[in-house]
Amino acid sequence: MAVQLGQLAQVALLLLGAGACTAGSAAMLRLPQDFMLGVGTSAYQTEGAWNVSGKGVSTLDRAYGGRSDGGGNVATNSYSRYKEDIAMLKLMGVSTNKQANKQTGKHLKVSYYRFSIAWARLLPTGEADNVNPDGVRSYNAVLDELKAAGIEPLESGLPFESAPLLSVFNKVTLFHMDFPAVLDDRFGGWISPLMVDYFETYAVTAFKLFGDKVRYWVTLNEPYMLCVYGHGHGRLGATRVEPGITEYLCGHHMVLAHARAYRAYKKGFSHQGGQIGLTLEDFHTRPHGAAGGAASPADERAAEVHQQFSLGWYLDPLVGRGGRGGEYPELMRTLVDANSARENRARSRLPTFTEEERALLAGALDFLGLNVYFGWHARHGVPDGAGDPSLERDAGYTIVGTHDQFLPPGPFRSTPWVLRASLDWLRRRYGGELPVIITENGFGDSGAEGLQDTSRVEYLRAHLSELMQAVLVDRHNVKGYFAWCLLDDFEWGAGYKSKFGLVHVDFTSGSLKRTPKASLFFYRQFIQQRGLPVDTATVPVPGPAWKSESQSTAAAPAPDTASRSLVAGLGALPLILALWRRA
Repeated sequence: MAVQLGQLAQVALLLLGAGACTAGSAAMLRLPQDFMLGVGTSAYQTEGAWNVSGKGVSTLDRAYGGRSDGGGNVATNSYSRYKEDIAMLKLMGVSTNKQANKQTGKHLKVSYYRFSIAWARLLPTGEADNVNPDGVRSYNAVLDELKAAGIEPLESGLPFESAPLLSVFNKVTLFHMDFPAVLDDRFGGWISPLMVDYFETYAVTAFKLFGDKVRYWVTLNEPYMLCVYGHGHGRLGATRVEPGITEYLCGHHMVLAHARAYRAYKKGFSHQGGQIGLTLEDFHTRPHGAAGGAASPADERAAEVHQQFSLGWYLDPLVGRGGRGGEYPELMRTLVDANSARENRARSRLPTFTEEERALLAGALDFLGLNVYFGWHARHGVPDGAGDPSLERDAGYTIVGTHDQFLPPGPFRSTPWVLRASLDWLRRRYGGELPVIITENGFGDSGAEGLQDTSRVEYLRAHLSELMQAVLVDRHNVKGYFAWCLLDDFEWGAGYKSKFGLVHVDFTSGSLKRTPKASLFFYRQFIQQRGLPVDTATVPVPGPAWKSESQSTAAAPAPDTASRSLVAGLGALPLILALWRRA
């Protein structure tokens, strides 16, 4: 949405006045004070303790536990060492910014933590009458330790706009790929409508037990990943695989499960004052040739098909165009229906919703969680190796380059444009009212850079710059940003070879010792300043004496020009010019 000329002067004054200060000689542009900045983890990737204290076997325990690296059997052992993890959060989140302290009279605490509950640890068999008391104790211990550390859940009843500056939220994900294996054995998990009932039971149990300590709930994390790469290709613990059919059944039941959990919260737990959201990933896709201005209409359509098959698949039923909800995206419906007819099927492989289900779905979303890593380019055409039938054949696009679109996410790269492109697409399709939280954004590497993880720092710098443009220039309704990941962890098929953590974990010796990397100190500085300086940033150099605040003057490597798209050289002038161009 273009900024009106009348607003331009106001924003310019903000940037040159209250919103722009100096850090040494460098101009500073700030995010709003109530903007959430945090970091995340997930249960299977960090908890370990896979078979202790009454926990049931999960689908991921069964899928990865027999690997030579042990999968998530031990992981970072955060089940037992959560206090060490919270110590890292404290290191990251307590501000020493003098100006912020002068304004508030207190240390500015902005540690926001997103973690997930292991379904099989809370309900080992999925049944409501089989709550695991040790599971309840363990998650209460984490929540209580967060509170003791000054990481407080937000007082109930306050909307986003009223969030007090000194409050800090716990953000809990109910489903992050793992669920009790017995439900998969009994009826196939997410390909069965019974899973909708079981998920509602699980969600209600969590709301009852922890709702007074949790401000934001994410029902499902990345349903596309499990449905397509799980039930379409047999990964992520999925055992029932019938390409072209089970992907759509999985997605259908997942969006209904989200809506059931949402309605259950609003009916029985609204007094807790929480918000209920859904997290989707977007490897935002542009048409092949777009960079050179030569994209064909067919490739333009291929890129749009990708967006509708990924984000639209789950958002259209909830907040569909015009707010109607209850329908799948038009291109998705057209393509799957046509191929189903070609196959002489009596009905489409893409399910439909009943009138009752449409009413359940419509508007069942308080916020969207968006996971953003990097972008792709697509061209028209069925990819080599696509099954018949399969979702890939239905969609009819091919990802250009070395990426294997059957084995995501592929080699990591930095494409900072993806963050704003995703938000722009969401605004065009659904309007700008729906609050968005960037729930994951991070960089996977081999760990070769050690504690001085310059590549990750530059990745974060570039994406945070795009984030600030999205908030300050584009006026997107973005309420928060969570870096992925707090710790080096178990990363699915890549095991422990791919490192995402702002904190190094010693898997080599088996000690699992936590040591912060340069990226943690860079992100801490961003949290403290709530922005990026125009001039070079400074971050502490990690090492044995990382607890010492005296390290805060060590200079980081200078960023390249491409990573500094928000501001460069002339203080706030580039941002003001950007506002003028969009006016």
